[in-house]
Amino acid sequence: MGRDDQTALASRRHQVLLIIILVLLSYYAPDHSIPIVLPPTTVVEVPVPYQLALFQKAMFCTLLQTSGTSPQHARETVRAIKKSARLFKIDPFRIAGIITVESNGNPLAVSSKGAVGLMQIMPTTGQSIAEELGETWLGLEMLFDIHTNIAYGTWYYSSLKKRFQDDRVALAAYNWGPSHIQQRINNQEKLPRLYPSKVLATQERIEDVFRNEHQELFWWRSGHYKPRAGCP
Repeated sequence: MGRDDQTALASRRHQVLLIIILVLLSYYAPDHSIPIVLPPTTVVEVPVPYQLALFQKAMFCTLLQTSGTSPQHARETVRAIKKSARLFKIDPFRIAGIITVESNGNPLAVSSKGAVGLMQIMPTTGQSIAEELGETWLGLEMLFDIHTNIAYGTWYYSSLKKRFQDDRVALAAYNWGPSHIQQRINNQEKLPRLYPSKVLATQERIEDVFRNEHQELFWWRSGHYKPRAGCP
């Protein structure tokens, strides 16, 4: 066997070993999955989160890189996004996209119009959502709480999706208000495009960063790479 053949065989053995490791890891993981790319060309489906701490770490690093949030707020935001995404059946990256566009990850943000918190909810809207969810409305201070704000904002977006049956229209309604959007639809006027496009583009950027972070952190746990600087 020539040296080139030996090198190729060693490379194949290395890839097979990595696949076996991934299969063993996935045995203990939930059923959801995303692709992990193995260098140079092999693709293996790995359940997500195959290790809960790894998934949360990747999302945590992603928020630090794509928004202006602090490490402390990023950790709480990740927990709140995951919970609300499951509860209201909304893509967690869509929630992260709205948060980044609305407040840049600042839970204390207040707009000139009075919208509050991570998902920039108006107090009157927050009160209506609390009533819909059967919760006691204690005032706008509730909207500064990360978990409450994300839960209310996600429920609101979910209700808009059900009403308008279209992602872009639902996003426009989130920004402009459902009554305004409904009036435009009734009058056969053009709907706003800027805000929906901005959220979707931000979501795509967040997903790209997440895939890179998730893959790098996986290889770091496997002893291949070190974590990227700037992600504690």
